[in-house]
Amino acid sequence: MSNSKTIMRILAFLILCIPLYMAVYSIYMISSDEPTVDNVTRIVLTDEDGTPFEYDKPGDIKMFIKAVDDAKPIRESGRDINAQAPKTLTFYKGERPIAYDLFLDLDPSLCVLRDSDGNLFHMKDDSAKLILSEPAADILYEHNSLPAANIPQGDDGMIKAYPESGAWKLRKPDGEFHDTSIMGITAETNEIKISRNYLFDINFGVEPDIITIEAYVNKEQIFTGLLEQFGDFQLANFNYETRKELQFVITAEWLEDDYYDYQGTAFYNIDVIYEVPASFKISNNQAEPGDLIIITALNVGERDTLKLICPELEYEADFVQSGANKIALLPIGFNYTGVANINIEGDYPDQYQVTVNPNPKESLAPKNYGAMDEYVDAHLKENPQHEKRLRYNEIFENLINGQKLKLWEDNFVNPNKSGDILIEYGVPVTVNTGSRYINQGANLAVTLGDPVLAANTGKVFYIGEKIPEDGSLLVIDHGAGLLTWYAHLDSFHVTVGETVTAGQEIGIAGKTGLLTGLGVNLYFAASVQDIFINPAGLIKNGIDVSGASSILDLPEDIDAPEDGDDSAENNEPEENQENDLPEAAEN
Repeated sequence: MSNSKTIMRILAFLILCIPLYMAVYSIYMISSDEPTVDNVTRIVLTDEDGTPFEYDKPGDIKMFIKAVDDAKPIRESGRDINAQAPKTLTFYKGERPIAYDLFLDLDPSLCVLRDSDGNLFHMKDDSAKLILSEPAADILYEHNSLPAANIPQGDDGMIKAYPESGAWKLRKPDGEFHDTSIMGITAETNEIKISRNYLFDINFGVEPDIITIEAYVNKEQIFTGLLEQFGDFQLANFNYETRKELQFVITAEWLEDDYYDYQGTAFYNIDVIYEVPASFKISNNQAEPGDLIIITALNVGERDTLKLICPELEYEADFVQSGANKIALLPIGFNYTGVANINIEGDYPDQYQVTVNPNPKESLAPKNYGAMDEYVDAHLKENPQHEKRLRYNEIFENLINGQKLKLWEDNFVNPNKSGDILIEYGVPVTVNTGSRYINQGANLAVTLGDPVLAANTGKVFYIGEKIPEDGSLLVIDHGAGLLTWYAHLDSFHVTVGETVTAGQEIGIAGKTGLLTGLGVNLYFAASVQDIFINPAGLIKNGIDVSGASSILDLPEDIDAPEDGDDSAENNEPEENQENDLPEAAEN
């Protein structure tokens, strides 16, 4: 019995003491300054750029603990550690960190630890090799990510093409290939230019063992082959007469080799512009006020930048894309006579000249129309004319001269049914033999209530009422700075921002605005930026983007009154009939 009591007492003592021992041991281990397998819950290895690599598996923790335990104190590391930013190796005992600076080198004998007191420790080669096999060490390898390709551009230029995707492995000190943790720079597409003089070539800082190239035009494959066929690829497929946009898909492979510490495959997507020499065509080099000169840049693409500058006319405009070409519009106003220089700046600079002749109608005797004094006071005096200029300035300031809208594929049409012109563009006009004006639009014959049609496809840009002279005014934006204007309307059938098509009814002819003896008419004008041009030229010639445009003149199918024919202005209005004068601008 006594023996049994003794055994029970021993067991009771052990049961009570073991937890106490474990608690004391745990407190000791946690409070210890030395990381051990027992007191470390996780390890974080932070790269030089702040990227953390976390380890919490027992095997990984044991590897790092052993690396610290086996490290030997040294006075000098054999390398200049101050020239290198260290990684940070942090052991977490619960939430308590113990940090070391870790200086790695691909030579295991140069791997060094530094504790918080500044003491240096040389790591054993076996431990260093294990850590060098971790992803955190990938940055040490010279070729640690998918390589970029170098592609010559012109005489001296070079552009880098980055892979879209791929797989890349590094041979680590354990002798095995491991996936890299560094992807490097990637790009969905790359853009390059080639030509007959500068054919496609490609090279890599890390030359592949195999390069496969696929070439496409409009998604149709025109070539596929290996690098050794590259010369045939160049000669057979790049002899175009016009600009082409192609796509190259390149697969580069680096095979496993005993000499190199990398292997992998990378895929490159390259958008290729095959350039032919850019050229320019100018619609005419003799012009007069109201003409629209069209400069067409052939064989240029959307990425090319071109600007037209005419200093004598104080005019600038960007070229806008139209199919394979770009075009710029140069309107000729009334404020210049003589030789004007057309400077083209940007990717393909050039220069042309145009001779601007005087307005042939300016010397004609002005056509005079009568109006009651109350209408002259309401529309032609200084205050209403100032208000009109403010309205026009508002329109021009809000105009964005961007890419052309879908318009010039359609022909310009007469906005009235008959097409008859009562007063031409550029004709001098007076009211009650007052101040002389130059008509900046065309006044078209209409009957009260006739439909008014959009001259071409565009967006309704402005609608205003009670504008001096114009009355109810509607403006359509056709893109590239081109506007068409419709005044003296009775009502509108569209709203601002609405897209209209050529020939669509946009309103009803009326007799709003300045009323004179001319009779009911539609004022139709066209402007490019803030310069008014002859709208009759648009109806006849449109805007030819092929480079074959001719000088704009009056359409043959629109009947204009002969010079000296005063029949229109001599027709006196019927008693109590109100009639309006077309838009006129001060000379």
